[in-house]
Amino acid sequence: MCIRLRNFDVVDMGTFNAPAHAFEQDREWSHEDVFEHLEKVKVRAAPIWWLWAARCKTCGQCWLVGQEERQNDLFCMRRLDPEETQAIEREDRWPADFDNYERLLQLGLDSGRSVRFVDPEDSSLGTTIVDLARARPRISVSELATLLNLDRALATQLSRRASEENGVEIMFDSETTG
Repeated sequence: MCIRLRNFDVVDMGTFNAPAHAFEQDREWSHEDVFEHLEKVKVRAAPIWWLWAARCKTCGQCWLVGQEERQNDLFCMRRLDPEETQAIEREDRWPADFDNYERLLQLGLDSGRSVRFVDPEDSSLGTTIVDLARARPRISVSELATLLNLDRALATQLSRRASEENGVEIMFDSETTG
C-alpha cells in the first residue's frame, strides 16, 4: 500500500478520494486502507505527542507520521531514508519536518483541508489556541483565524478566553494597528 503514496502525502482520517494515479478509481478509500499495512515502530515523547514513525509490513519502507486530529483530521506523512530511520530507532533523533503542530495545520490548509465545528465553544479549538500560543508567543488572532478556519470575531473571542484563562500571549488585531 505505501508504494501508492507520494514521498510526502496527506491522508485524511476516515474516507477520502485518493489521487487516480496511485489508487484505483471508483472505490472509496480510508486511512485504514493505508495504515493496515503500517506498524508503529516508535512514538515521539511529549511534548510532541502527535509524531510517530511507522514501517510498512510489506516492503519495509519507514514513514514519519504527523497525526493532526484536532482540526482537520489528517495524517501528514513523509518517507524516511535508512539513515533517518536508524537515527530515530537507535538515538531517538527525529527529523524536524512535523515538530511543530502549527506546521501540521498549515500543511492541512495547503492541501485544501478546511473543517468547521458545529459548536466551536465545545471543541478542541481552545486547547489548540493555547498550544499554538505557547509554541509561538504573540501569535496573532488573524493567524489563528486562518490556521483554524475561523472568522475573526470567533477567533478573537476564543483567543481572549485562552489568554485570560491560561496566561498565553496572543497579539490581538487592535494591538497591531497604530
